[in-house]
Amino acid sequence: MVRYTNYHFTTRQNLMMEFNYPESLDHREEQKLFMDNTLLF
Repeated sequence: MVRYTNYHFTTRQNLMMEFNYPESLDHREEQKLFMDNTLLF
């Protein structure tokens, strides 16, 4: 599950950057927090 989540977030982040999504930095921070919390378990 952790690997898939990482894959999903990485893919999504790449698409947001490619299409200049205006809130991509906010999403990146949220994703990092989620992954950090997920890896604690």
